[in-house]
Amino acid sequence: MIEWAMITLLAAAVLLFVFSFFSRDRYKTLAEEAEEREMRLLQELYIVKKRIEVLEKQSQSGLRMYTRDDLLEMQEEGSSLSDMKLETGLSEEQIEALLDGKGSS
Repeated sequence: MIEWAMITLLAAAVLLFVFSFFSRDRYKTLAEEAEEREMRLLQELYIVKKRIEVLEKQSQSGLRMYTRDDLLEMQEEGSSLSDMKLETGLSEEQIEALLDGKGSS
């Protein structure tokens, strides 16, 4: 009787051991997902830092960033497209894109 119990337990142990090699490792999947998220976060952080550098360079060089509201206000005051172009330093396409709400400088 004890022999059968030992054989059954040994067979169950061998089956579970073999099964453990074929089962998915949940921790490995979670680690991979965390690594992917970390990489995306680092890429976004890099992009934000580059944008900040560009903005800092523009502010140090005396360039002003014009928003859509700034251009709309100039337009309401009666400024023509060429006047806005001279004052802002933006191209006509950039001004029109900002006024249309399709882009930024």
